[in-house]
Amino acid sequence: MNKQRFFIQGMHCPSCALLVERRLKEKGNFPFVRVYLAQEEVVVGYASRPPKLTQMNEWLRRDGYRLSEHPAKERPRLQLWLVISLPLAVIGFFLLAESMGWTSAVNITAQSSLPAFFLFGLLAGFSSCGALVGSLVLSFSSRWSLATAGKAKSPASLHPHLWFHLGRLITYVFLGGLLGWVGSALRLSPLVASFFALAMALVMVILGMQMVGVRALQRFPLFFTGGIARQASGIGRGDSKLGPFMLGASTFFLPCGFTLTAQGLAILSGNPLDGALILGLFAFGTFVPLALISFTSARLLSSQRWRASFLKAAGVLVLFFALFTFNNQLNALGLPSLSNLFVGPSSASDFTTSTKASATANLPPILDGVQVLQMKASSRGYTPNTLVVRAGVPIRWEIEDIGTSGCTNAIVSRNLFQGEIGLTPGQTSVVEFTIPRPGKYKFSCWMGMISGSIEAVEVSNP
Repeated sequence: MNKQRFFIQGMHCPSCALLVERRLKEKGNFPFVRVYLAQEEVVVGYASRPPKLTQMNEWLRRDGYRLSEHPAKERPRLQLWLVISLPLAVIGFFLLAESMGWTSAVNITAQSSLPAFFLFGLLAGFSSCGALVGSLVLSFSSRWSLATAGKAKSPASLHPHLWFHLGRLITYVFLGGLLGWVGSALRLSPLVASFFALAMALVMVILGMQMVGVRALQRFPLFFTGGIARQASGIGRGDSKLGPFMLGASTFFLPCGFTLTAQGLAILSGNPLDGALILGLFAFGTFVPLALISFTSARLLSSQRWRASFLKAAGVLVLFFALFTFNNQLNALGLPSLSNLFVGPSSASDFTTSTKASATANLPPILDGVQVLQMKASSRGYTPNTLVVRAGVPIRWEIEDIGTSGCTNAIVSRNLFQGEIGLTPGQTSVVEFTIPRPGKYKFSCWMGMISGSIEAVEVSNP
């Protein structure tokens, strides 16, 4: 077999390499085609007749690629203002919204009217759920653009996005009805949900690094195109409906606090129709901001001028929210994370190591043999967020809700108690447990976005 090397222009990501390989194999029936993204080269193998450059360029022209026998003298310039300003603006707005507690603008209960669930979903779409699911959409957008190559400027470029959102809406309605019928049996345990989110975050880290141009991972998708991964990416022959649909359906199980709140209220409804309406309206509310992300990404990825710059900007966003999610799930699992640096003066130490009794100055009072621990919870955090108790003495933890949101209205701690502590604005929730041995134990909201710690110390005379 003979081989000939060409230089290629217009590639920006692993999806481009996949598309070029697939197009040349289909059109030219070449026995061997290999694209080297980092070197911007294509190697074509042939048996007898050498490939014609003009004919191959005709096959690739509609997708925006061009082959030549010599390397390009000039490369498309990155729009640095877009690469820098877009991530800074989105991340800045997100962090500001979380720190200001804007996510507590809408609170729902079992007695809320159905339109309130739409507003609750709308708020979720512009908050933590939008960050989690939106970054998932961004990370797969370049793969979906491959599935609709050659149709980028037509409505077909939005088809994978529409199937993703349709998968979300149908799944939320269907499983909402089942939750209203059979109750909590359909909900993932917090532990399983956290590991599911960690797996999603790991995939997004890999895709985000590819989008920003990390060369070591550029060929990874060529070995990641079979089975479920290929379906989710929408990379395959024919249409790409099933993969995006399945990916959208899977977001039902992501541990977003807003989603968990809506799921809990669907369970409390005790009625299949009410459960379906609650989660259906919630999902439809999240669709509005998520559709904006889909439309923007599809259009910018279809433009040869903006595609490379937008991919890098989107890659930065995907990496930020993937690492944000990863860090949050470490909090929810009670493991050390970057949040330890902000929990308190000694919070950077290992939460399982023994601590000194010098921290006993802030020990809670003991009433009837039980030490009473008090804390306030809001959408901004916990006050105080570093607590000290006596090891081996029963604890009554009283948590006053002064305005939590969908993400912060429950507290979990795998190392302290089972399940979760549900919070209701204006009320005080109580949980009782005992910490048998000294150490520092982490707790957080059920999404891991806000965390704190309880330090148990050894006291000789409690």
